[in-house]
Amino acid sequence: MAGFVGVKLDKERDNERDKEYSQKSQPAAFIPHPSILRITPMSSKTYRVRVHGRVTGVGFRYSALAEAERVGGLRGWIRNADARTVECLVQGEEAEVLALLAWLHGGPPGAEVTECDAEEVTRPPRLETFHVRA
Repeated sequence: MAGFVGVKLDKERDNERDKEYSQKSQPAAFIPHPSILRITPMSSKTYRVRVHGRVTGVGFRYSALAEAERVGGLRGWIRNADARTVECLVQGEEAEVLALLAWLHGGPPGAEVTECDAEEVTRPPRLETFHVRA
């Protein structure tokens, strides 16, 4: 009878371990075979942006140039449109373009952006670098 009790205890212990393991374990993540993975190219975007407010005479254009270089991979230009407006054309991969657009909404210290309008350009020119226009 002692052997039977020992076997029973082992089964109870095994059942407890199985229950504990099933509670802790998570379903395995599905990892597709490399042959079925499809790499999607990054999408290039171009936006024409007009930034309004106290944006001239505060180093806005050159700060935007520095930010574009920091973000990397951007092409286009920025210029003063009038006394309270800066105009910009920015082109690049969507994530980088959105990063610069977010920066343009705030601008550098000393600037006071009151409005920032951005519209996607459907037939963009091919741009090589990001630079300040006179």
